[in-house]
Amino acid sequence: MIRINLLAPERRRRAVSPLRLAGLPWKPILGGLAALLVLYPAVLFGFNQLDRHRLRRLQSRWESVRGEAAAWGQIHEALEGKRTERGLSEALTAPNAFWAPRLNLFSDSLVSGLWLRRLKLSPEDGVLEVSGSALPEAADRAPALDRYLERIKAHPDFSRFFSRVELGTMAQRRIGDFEVVDFSMKLHPAETK
Repeated sequence: MIRINLLAPERRRRAVSPLRLAGLPWKPILGGLAALLVLYPAVLFGFNQLDRHRLRRLQSRWESVRGEAAAWGQIHEALEGKRTERGLSEALTAPNAFWAPRLNLFSDSLVSGLWLRRLKLSPEDGVLEVSGSALPEAADRAPALDRYLERIKAHPDFSRFFSRVELGTMAQRRIGDFEVVDFSMKLHPAETK
């Protein structure tokens, strides 16, 4: 049977070969696709090997400087500690750090038979060290010191400025005809909010 196309020539559809893509030969196209399928994993494998080589090189460099890194870490921690100490000392000596209320706490609590000789502020931790003397009534204790400590702790501003009192050394000595007890105590600062 013969097929006859009776349509006008401009309306006729050309028959295209199923193996020809837009007039291109199919063998070079299939060859190019096969080459891509083979080369793509090979290129990825090559880049992977380069990355592994770089990683091994970086690991060997890290192993060689690991000891130095630990030393630098310790230096960095010490530097941060010094910065903290400096910041605390600047905060304690700043013009807006009002010491009058803190010192009023000591003067308001003074009792007869006790005198303070030295107040020393530690810039590292903000501890206030107080040294003084008291007249003893017993052989080894100074009731004036006990009353003074009770009055300091009972003062309404004590907990605002200080967290605790730590009694330090006590030693007896003689001044002329009088026996006195030299004492020291530390007042730890309250946590700031």
